[in-house]
Amino acid sequence: MKKKFLNMNTRFFLRSGVKMNSFYYISSMLLALLLLIGVTSAQNNAEISGQLISDKGAIPNQKITLSKMLRENLLEIGSVNTDNNGFWKFTELDVGQNYLVNITYQGATYREVVYTVSGLNLINFNLTGAIKGKVKHKNGTDISGVLVTLKDNLDIDIDSIVFNTTTDKFGNYSFENININKGYVVEVIFQNTPYKESVMVLNNTTENLDFEVYDSTTESDDLEIVLDHIILTQDFNGLSVTEAVIWKNTGDKVFFDPKQQSFLGISTPIGIQNFQTPVMECCVQQKEGEVWINPMNPIMPDGMYQT
Repeated sequence: MKKKFLNMNTRFFLRSGVKMNSFYYISSMLLALLLLIGVTSAQNNAEISGQLISDKGAIPNQKITLSKMLRENLLEIGSVNTDNNGFWKFTELDVGQNYLVNITYQGATYREVVYTVSGLNLINFNLTGAIKGKVKHKNGTDISGVLVTLKDNLDIDIDSIVFNTTTDKFGNYSFENININKGYVVEVIFQNTPYKESVMVLNNTTENLDFEVYDSTTESDDLEIVLDHIILTQDFNGLSVTEAVIWKNTGDKVFFDPKQQSFLGISTPIGIQNFQTPVMECCVQQKEGEVWINPMNPIMPDGMYQT
């Protein structure tokens, strides 16, 4: 009887052990599943939020869109409207993802880039800044009716225009409702020639930015070579020739061809091989004994171009 009793206890103990092991196994699986859910939740637990205000106070019921910044394009993933106090929020975003916040308000487009979001990301749009200025010709004449463009100074390959305006009859222009504490580029187009200046708009300030413009020409008669430096080096592959050339605009007009068909030429040794230049391939024309280069950007009076 004693032996049988022990066998029964043994069987009970073994069966209980199996049940306990199964319990621990199931518990471990549930714990692993919960941890996986937690990790997945954490990967989609980033948030971008902020407030939209102007010099008149909070801006309610304004649409704000959010896009993922992919390698080659933008993918809009949703939009929200600001509440009565101008607040807005996007939740359940991918941690480590780059996003672009976009607002179109009173004809202007405002953008903010949020890189590799994690946790809570606060992006406020404070439209209380302004940029004003005047466009004048070198001879002192006010230039009316020219296009002036305000651009975001963002280092991304997207349309960066905030909005456009034109100068009045006195050559004045202005941009209101500028998002503060940001850098911008103001561009003036006169006689198809662009003039660009960078500006930083700080707290509740009006930045003044004037432009002086010139007549333009596509003729290179007033461009003179003021430096032509040649360096010869010998290596195992033969003779290497490096040449640095600087042109100066000695005239009173800007040298610029909006059609990109005006070139500057320099002579090269006959039979040159392995010709290399930092200029983009599209802007170089090589012929026997000469190379022609398109400077692409305007060369202002007294300005230099080097290659």
